[in-house]
Amino acid sequence: MPFTERFLNAKHWQLFTLMIGLPIIVQFGSMIAMFASAVNATNEPPLFVMPAYIILIIVVSILSGATTFGWVWSIGSGLQEKIPNGITMKFKKFKTFYLIAMGYMLLIVLSLLIFIPISMQPDFVPSAAITGILLLLFIPLHFLAIFGIFYGLYFAAKTLKTIELNKEVEFSEFIGEFLMLWFSFIGVWIIQPKINKLVNQEPEEEGVHV
Repeated sequence: MPFTERFLNAKHWQLFTLMIGLPIIVQFGSMIAMFASAVNATNEPPLFVMPAYIILIIVVSILSGATTFGWVWSIGSGLQEKIPNGITMKFKKFKTFYLIAMGYMLLIVLSLLIFIPISMQPDFVPSAAITGILLLLFIPLHFLAIFGIFYGLYFAAKTLKTIELNKEVEFSEFIGEFLMLWFSFIGVWIIQPKINKLVNQEPEEEGVHV
């Protein structure tokens, strides 16, 4: 599957750049540019300057989030063929919850892209009723998405350790991988080289899809 293969074969610095490096550079650059515009007191109204920077930050954040989600998804799905025979992985559960989390994040992004231009209008006044309804819808989805994200990290970490130790593993045995996936700005430097090695090594025996 080309999508997962690209992530599994990517170098640690490439993933770090997309997930962490680029967003930091863009955010700092946008802050400096906005500050410079304010100091220089250009004739361009701030209301037209600010959205451009906000949109740029949102676009880069989407790229960063998509890379992070894609990385974890690729670990959890792309390495299933290397799971030793006789070991059952709850891949359908992982797929369901992680897709829900990804769908929720996409919904948030689309909502922001719609809401920000509307909220910049001078006569914009948020409706209390609509706000309440949106909160009732988003709060349950938010907690479900959080669970889906952590389950995805759990499943990906378990997949890695299962392949590495060639046996059924307990959480205590892969908590390190779980934390490194969670704190990916550090973990990507350690985990991705292991993934590259697993992907490129010759399989000793075929795994089982579950």
